[in-house]
Amino acid sequence: MVAEKNLKEFLSNLRIAQKQADWVELRADYIKNLKPEHISAIKRAVKKSSIFTCRKKSEGGKFPGAEKERLAILNTALKSGFDFVDIELPAISKIKIPGGPNGSKIICSYHDFKKTPALPKLKDVVKKMGVSKANIMKIVTMVNNEKDNQKLFELLASRKKNQEMIVLGMGEKGKITRLLSPLWGGFLTFASIGKTTAPGQLTVKELKNVYRKMGIIK
Repeated sequence: MVAEKNLKEFLSNLRIAQKQADWVELRADYIKNLKPEHISAIKRAVKKSSIFTCRKKSEGGKFPGAEKERLAILNTALKSGFDFVDIELPAISKIKIPGGPNGSKIICSYHDFKKTPALPKLKDVVKKMGVSKANIMKIVTMVNNEKDNQKLFELLASRKKNQEMIVLGMGEKGKITRLLSPLWGGFLTFASIGKTTAPGQLTVKELKNVYRKMGIIK
């Protein structure tokens, strides 16, 4: 995960991240005074599979501008050829999703920074995401107890065969989901190379150390 306050540092951090990971999430919302024209510079520097994200403050991000400006950035990213662009569920209906084989795929995301809703509520979110043109559904919630972890794993286990999902928990008690979700069929998990962008997020080093002890990687 790459998240820096200016474009120069962002691109420098991106080079480091690509030496450690097969995927990079590009948290462009951390860049101050982010403009649509900066996106081409980021795209040129990407050598690994990529997820472009520009999150507004109410969704846990850093983008301070108007929603119209953020949507313009997301629309530009969709046309720029990133593998995936992350778009929040409330915003996905406002996005111009490009057609054709060369357009970016969509991750439709839902976040709850205070709690993990009841399982029926989570399944209702999945149903709403299914109406969109998203390729992957991403649900991230705050874990306050072990029952919350259970709900997230049950949600992941209940997905349909043709559904790709990212299901993760935030907070110290949610770390187990970040470790085990991919083993339960989750599309991927997230880790940082230093600066974290979510409570309870592991670093790449921590994640790999645990997976080595589990015998998953060498």
